[in-house]
Amino acid sequence: MSLQLAKGLHKAFQRLADDIEQGVRDWTALSVVPGTANHAATVQRLGEERCAEAARQFARFSGHNLNVLKLLARKRVDFLDPLSGKITTSTKSLVFRKYSFLFFTGASGPGFIMCIGSRPHTVFYLGLKTWVDIRNHNDDHYDVLALCHGTAARLQRGFFRYISEPAPREAACIVGDERPTHFIRESLGGLQDYIDKERMDSFWQSIDYLIVPIDNSFILTDELFDVPAHVKVIYTTMSDLNRVVMAKNLFAYRLMRSGSHMTESLRARIVNYAETASPALEWPEVAKFTSREGYKTVWFSVEIEKGRLKNQEAVLSALLLTLKENYGNQVQLIIDGWSPSPISINNKDHRIISTIRAFYKKTMKNCGVQFDVIEGFSMSYRDKIKLAGRIDFFVTMHGSAAIVPSLIRQKPGITYHSAWGMTIDHEVWVPTLYRARTHDQKTSTAARHWAPFEVDIPAFCDTLNGLIRDLSPASPPAAPSTH
Repeated sequence: MSLQLAKGLHKAFQRLADDIEQGVRDWTALSVVPGTANHAATVQRLGEERCAEAARQFARFSGHNLNVLKLLARKRVDFLDPLSGKITTSTKSLVFRKYSFLFFTGASGPGFIMCIGSRPHTVFYLGLKTWVDIRNHNDDHYDVLALCHGTAARLQRGFFRYISEPAPREAACIVGDERPTHFIRESLGGLQDYIDKERMDSFWQSIDYLIVPIDNSFILTDELFDVPAHVKVIYTTMSDLNRVVMAKNLFAYRLMRSGSHMTESLRARIVNYAETASPALEWPEVAKFTSREGYKTVWFSVEIEKGRLKNQEAVLSALLLTLKENYGNQVQLIIDGWSPSPISINNKDHRIISTIRAFYKKTMKNCGVQFDVIEGFSMSYRDKIKLAGRIDFFVTMHGSAAIVPSLIRQKPGITYHSAWGMTIDHEVWVPTLYRARTHDQKTSTAARHWAPFEVDIPAFCDTLNGLIRDLSPASPPAAPSTH
């Protein structure tokens, strides 16, 4: 981007800052997505042919990992500008949490493409105060504008220098997602898909840097996949990621929410990595768990971050009492519920670790049942995965809480979630999965799966007893009578 074009983008951001401060919400909303509220007005303004062509062009860069590979190899994003009908190029980007912002200046003036992960969703034209949706999403457009402006503003003059520099000569792939389910199924799934499709060599040849945000990564990516010598691996915090990209003037694109999924080949790779790399079973506090014959080892995850489960203490108490009734004192627990970065532990990690520890100790004291505990919530994913291979069954909310014992180690277990649920079969993949009944608390239907809920305790106990019966060895046949 030339200095003159960069100045135009910079001035557009200054005008956006004034609008944000004054609360102005006067943008024109358009959409090339058929069936959406603004599609008819868009067709009337741009014509059916251009709308259809824009939809086709963006479908080529839908965010799938093979499309990410093409963009990395080209070190640019070429897209059809729906307003002008001309091809426009972007080589500069910033990242904020789940969003990527690709900046451009073209026939329709300065603007940016908003991507969620690697998938383009909306084109924002800052000079024309118009946005064009190219994919359905639920994000508030004015919030997105404020996030993009705030991300650039935090970088101060560094952002202006970055966009005015020549097109990058080197490319970086950013791997990581703040949700473990997305990180493992999609970011790592995308890399595994390159291997399965025999495209891994092309991927490594297309990039100069592999950037892994340590607060969005749960497994050390360069330990899981063999990185060639010419690719430099950078672990950095998400807050410093943009500065790394700017300092090196990189074309950066994300392999995140890339349409990939957990495959058996990825699961086998992760399990093998944990089994060979983790020393967890050699730790003194863990070694005693593996040396006790006749004990049952049960994995329980505490739902700690979002507070949707309203009777969690009752669930844990019911679990403890049922285990006591069935197995006596021959029970040992692995308490999970949080996953600090494999590289660093921050203040949030310390706070949540302390909260989980206080919760399970209080619950054990209140219900009068004490079992030995290993605190999985302070371990890295690598060590959890190895430990989960030694459990008998698990009890968790589904989703991220169940990903280690269920999706990766495929142990039997019980999950629960609000009645709205999620795509449970997509999030949790396990051969023997029991689902406990729950009751949603009254809330707006717009909340959907974020609705607070309670586990039906009698139904949970019945489900747990059923699981225990099914896992028990079959009784030997009675000896024939001699009378």
